[in-house]
Amino acid sequence: MVNNIFISGVGGQGIITASRIISGAFFEAGFDVKKAEIHGLSQRGGSVVSQIRYGDKVFSPIIPKAKCEHVLSLEKMETLRYMELYNSKTRFVINDLKMLPITVSSGKFDYPENVKDILFSRGINDIKLIDADAMAKKEFSDSRMANTILIGVMSSSIDIDENNWISSIHKNIKNKYIEKNIQAFKLGKKYGVENVK
Repeated sequence: MVNNIFISGVGGQGIITASRIISGAFFEAGFDVKKAEIHGLSQRGGSVVSQIRYGDKVFSPIIPKAKCEHVLSLEKMETLRYMELYNSKTRFVINDLKMLPITVSSGKFDYPENVKDILFSRGINDIKLIDADAMAKKEFSDSRMANTILIGVMSSSIDIDENNWISSIHKNIKNKYIEKNIQAFKLGKKYGVENVK
C-alpha cells in the first residue's frame, strides 16, 4: 500500500525543507519514499508544492487524483488549488495564514475567506486550521518555527515513531536550530493529539 502526502504554500515559506523533514521521517521508519517538487515562481511568492509518497515499494512520486491521505498547507488559499487530489477522508493541517497572490492584490480575483466551509462542502471534515505563526512567535519568538509546528500536528495522525521525526529534523536542519525545531515539533504533536477529530 502506498500513502500520499501533499504540501502546498508559496515561495519563501520553507516548503522544500518541510518536504525533506517529512520524507526523511518515513525513510527513517524503513519505507520506500518518493517525492516531487514544483517550485513555480518560488522567488516571487508563487505557488510551491511537494508530493510525498511512501510505502513498501513506490514507483512514482506523483499522487493520483483523489488519493491524498494528508495535506499540509502553509497558506490557506493554496489549499484550494489542488482539490482534484483530495477525497472525503483526506486529513488537513492548514496554517491560518493569508498571503495575497498578485492576482488578488491586483484586484482581478477575490481571496476566499471561507476555506474550511469550501472543504466542508466537498464532504471533507478532518480539518485542523491553526495559527501556527502566532503560536511560533508566542512560544519561540520565531515565526520560522511555524512549519515544524504544523509538521508536528500532522504527525499526530501518522503511525510512525516520534524518534523517526526527530532523527529527520537532525539531518535536515542546521545545528543551531535543531533543538528549537524539536521543541516546535513536539508542541505541534501535542496540539494534534489534544485536538483529534
